[in-house]
Amino acid sequence: MKPRVGIVCTTTRDVHVGRRVRLADNYLVCEEGRASWLEGEEERSQRMEGSGVLLAVADGEGDDLASARTASESFCRALSKRWAGPPPREPTIALIDFLNGAHTRMYWKSRDRDTQMGASCAVAWLLADRLHWVEVGTCRVFLLRDGHLRRLGVSWPPGETQRFLSGSHGLGDDTALHLVLGRNAGVERIQAGDQVIVATDGYWQAVDAASTAHLLGHVDDAQTAAVTMMERALSRGANDSVTVALADLRAAGAKAASLPKVAGVDAPEPKRAAPVRTDEPPVRPRKKLREATTEP
Repeated sequence: MKPRVGIVCTTTRDVHVGRRVRLADNYLVCEEGRASWLEGEEERSQRMEGSGVLLAVADGEGDDLASARTASESFCRALSKRWAGPPPREPTIALIDFLNGAHTRMYWKSRDRDTQMGASCAVAWLLADRLHWVEVGTCRVFLLRDGHLRRLGVSWPPGETQRFLSGSHGLGDDTALHLVLGRNAGVERIQAGDQVIVATDGYWQAVDAASTAHLLGHVDDAQTAAVTMMERALSRGANDSVTVALADLRAAGAKAASLPKVAGVDAPEPKRAAPVRTDEPPVRPRKKLREATTEP
């Protein structure tokens, strides 16, 4: 049985940190032949066929609101195309490869516009009885099981914080994107009764794990749970916009084995070495190179 999905995003909190306006959260929900995300203040929904349920949140940052919103919106729109079509044989690796490509495109867009722009992001892709996840920057992926909430990612040691673009804390601006299986990307087996949460820092910095687990254990409807989580964060003084996406597998009779099987997802995830970090910028996409060489 498919998970029930809840999503909520605040878009009206005017919070400034230094020169950057932190007002550009976005989300992506892909399920049942449709992908939805925010464009400006309105939700955009597009028909497309994909496998499983994919949830993502993005916290855009930039020198101005337009740059920040462009970053998070572009990320969600591009990720919807990764969901469309047949499932990859190694979904977690496919997400890592997508993020590396998104990093490169955003790096050059920022350079070409001579502005800072980027986004933190978290992605959870539920395929059959597996959860494939990636988190970059300040967004998080959590798994609630038997009343215990666990963050799937592991914080970077001091001095090794993953950066996103030009001074924020997401996709890197100076090196290749730093994604490591078991630290900020991975795969988990899911089962009936689980709840998967992806959230921006506006939520998890305001509400602790115990409060979140207690709240989710007492709200049956996924959408109501997401809204209640947002309200809890705001009531506790959240100093940033709050975006939460929730996949609830507590539906009566739900069994992991009853979820549709997808070819290839039972294959073990291969070990992947950490990318080599250098002082060189990402390689500019070939199309960009052609455009650049034709400029007068």
